[in-house]
Amino acid sequence: YRGIASEKAGDFAAGARQLERAAHGLRERGALGMLTQALGHYGWVATYTGDWHAAGLATREVMALARETRQPQYGLTAQLVAAIAIATTGDQGSVEETLSDAEAKVLRLGGGPLLATAHLARAAAALADGRHDEAFEHLWPVFDESSPTFHRFMRWPTVLDLVEAAVACDRADAAREVLSELEAIVATSDPPVLRAGVVCARPLVADDDAAEPLFVAALGEDLAGYPMLRARTLFAYGRWLHRRRRNAAARPPLRSAADQFAVLG
Repeated sequence: YRGIASEKAGDFAAGARQLERAAHGLRERGALGMLTQALGHYGWVATYTGDWHAAGLATREVMALARETRQPQYGLTAQLVAAIAIATTGDQGSVEETLSDAEAKVLRLGGGPLLATAHLARAAAALADGRHDEAFEHLWPVFDESSPTFHRFMRWPTVLDLVEAAVACDRADAAREVLSELEAIVATSDPPVLRAGVVCARPLVADDDAAEPLFVAALGEDLAGYPMLRARTLFAYGRWLHRRRRNAAARPPLRSAADQFAVLG
């Protein structure tokens, strides 16, 4: 329960550690019903703390256990979460294969917020492939309160995705509005995964004279639990420097980004 509480509070790094321990204990006790639930939540947080191998193992186990324990909603959610992990690692061919059946089931159940997970998976695949307009179109319904796919909490780990996509397709104003709203949440309740995403997104929408201090501030944050955010911010900073023909300054962050992407797989 502590692991699920940490996830709901936006502390994905702590949640991943707690849920991993819980799953080990539940497996030893043979408590398969609770194990299914713990692994389902673990797969979600592991996806956003950069451990996609663990996320894949967890979601596959959930899909099998969900049938055995008669908890089909967990199997369905796990299949959707698995697609996000697959998309993020760049395996574009498997994303639709993983999504199609699960998405069809969600639509038969009436759609709604659970569809947000499918949108995030397709957006991750589009971002990985540089298709920013398409990524924005998939992400926007998750962030738009007037959309039936809006999901208040799924925005937290994906704010950098939205801002990156929006800036690249000339929709920075929409990104700034979302960022302003989410910054207000950080100011009042400070969910760690949201704070990390907001800090890394700020320089992308900043004016040129303000961007560099924001990149430096983001890289000075404790992003140990969110290594993909750090790698993406190093990459964005290096590209920003390169575009300003500061090639010598651009090399260290770009090298560090490449190294971290390699470690993450």
